[in-house]
Amino acid sequence: MALLEGNGWKIQGISGLILDKDGTLIDSHLYWGEIVQRRAKAASEFYGITPSAHKVLCGFMGYDTETERLLPEGPVALVSRQEVIKALLDGLRSMRVVPSEEDLGNIFNRVMDDFNKNLMSYILVLPGAEDLLRDAKAAGLKLALVTSDSAVSAGKILRHTGLDKYFDSIVGRETTTEDKSTGVPALKALSDMGLTRDAVVAIGDSPVDAGMSAKAGLKTAVLVASGQLPIEKLKRYSKYVSESLTGIKVLKGDYEN
Repeated sequence: MALLEGNGWKIQGISGLILDKDGTLIDSHLYWGEIVQRRAKAASEFYGITPSAHKVLCGFMGYDTETERLLPEGPVALVSRQEVIKALLDGLRSMRVVPSEEDLGNIFNRVMDDFNKNLMSYILVLPGAEDLLRDAKAAGLKLALVTSDSAVSAGKILRHTGLDKYFDSIVGRETTTEDKSTGVPALKALSDMGLTRDAVVAIGDSPVDAGMSAKAGLKTAVLVASGQLPIEKLKRYSKYVSESLTGIKVLKGDYEN
């Protein structure tokens, strides 16, 4: 077993970690910002919307084109793909456009098919990520990635960055029939790792990660402010927070709870 240590806190008795991808290991602003801009452009072309509305359309999905940052309130990178489609649907209707959920779903699919051809150009590993993974494996921990992205895409990204060697399991949106909020993906990761829930901690950058941890009955969740939400907001969802992964240490040892 091992211990996680952050600024002013310690979590003992850990045998495994379940990590989020975007905003935790990978820079979500670069990755999702490009996806949102491509979605906005494709929607504009499909519905005949003036290019001057590009910033507004990106805003509906949760991206600020001026700051090149994801908005703290999302929805993109915080909630499911379907909820992002719903947000864009409502936004378009407010512009007196008559969209359909099916059309937007098809647009999102086409955008991702095209984006996947050169997605590695938009992948940036966040500071401290590989150090934490390396130390965790050296301490004997098992690691799983649970992401709202597809497992196929996540696997490609991990291989591209060289982080794949640290993981015992990858659980994506197609791996289970339920999303993160239900806790089911975390339970799948537990099964893959062969660990009990009371010895596993989730590490993510959003309330969804804390909710998944609670639903799955994990030991607890650690939230990092490397994604969309500032640390003060993250403190509402977990008492274990850090500005980034660089502020978290893994210490090897047979610690008791």
